[in-house]
Amino acid sequence: MKKIGLAVLMGMILIIQGCAEDSQPLECRADIGCTEVFVTFTYAPSDNQGNAIILDSYYSQNMDNGQTYTFTGQDSQFTKGLYTVLTDAQLGEIKANGTNIRFIGTKDGAIVVEQDFLIGHDCCHIVPLQGPGID
Repeated sequence: MKKIGLAVLMGMILIIQGCAEDSQPLECRADIGCTEVFVTFTYAPSDNQGNAIILDSYYSQNMDNGQTYTFTGQDSQFTKGLYTVLTDAQLGEIKANGTNIRFIGTKDGAIVVEQDFLIGHDCCHIVPLQGPGID
């Protein structure tokens, strides 16, 4: 009887661990109806006085898998201080419940901006979850 109780307890522990949020990725159905909107998540870094920081270059890094995303040249707002952090093109590389993405900006050869975001997805589009300006 003691062995049965131990086996039941071990089984319950395995079931509980199997239900943990990180171990159960959201499975996206193939027949889900998504809009054709292409979502781009942007960030506008500013200094202590609220002035836009104009960067020489920038990139975003997926802190979970090390992948680097470069969007320079694709941004029409680049010279105005508005930069792409992530787009729907990277949806397959992030977790639905959130992936840590670090935005890194350089000026005169030095890193002047490092900002972390948590970005997930809803199976159709990326969804910013945490970071500046995200409620």
